[in-house]
Amino acid sequence: MEAELVATLIDIIKREETLLNDFLELLEEQKGLLVKNETETFEATVIKQEALIEQIRELEEQRIAKVRKIAENLEVKESELTITRLVELSLGTVSNELRQHKQSMNGLVGRIRRANQVNQYLIKRSLNLNHRTIDILIDENLRDVTYEKDGTTHGQDRRSLMINKTL
Repeated sequence: MEAELVATLIDIIKREETLLNDFLELLEEQKGLLVKNETETFEATVIKQEALIEQIRELEEQRIAKVRKIAENLEVKESELTITRLVELSLGTVSNELRQHKQSMNGLVGRIRRANQVNQYLIKRSLNLNHRTIDILIDENLRDVTYEKDGTTHGQDRRSLMINKTL
């Protein structure tokens, strides 16, 4: 029975790995969209991303349930039963397969973390650019003002571009 549970666990991990690969590809796509400033397409990818996250969450719950059953059968605390411990307890090809998937998942999580950090940086940079543009539009009235030697201002004190266009 343990072999069946471990085989089912491996199947869940494989499906989770596939979804994480899809998630990573989506992050890479989003990076390109951020660079090109294609906000509408980016928003569509966010909806796909949310669906993937929900699928990953469901698989995670299934994986936790299987680990719980395996822990009960082995009479081990659930908190002590990690993939590494399962590799130690399993024999033959199951052990090797678990080890490979563990390494693959660790690599995927690292790549997802890096891609996410890059996308966060691009979003922050884009927001800063937008804020500077807004500041320029609002503070346009300072352009025609010059300061005299005695500290007084000289020139035309206009309203900002934004206000001029709305009036």
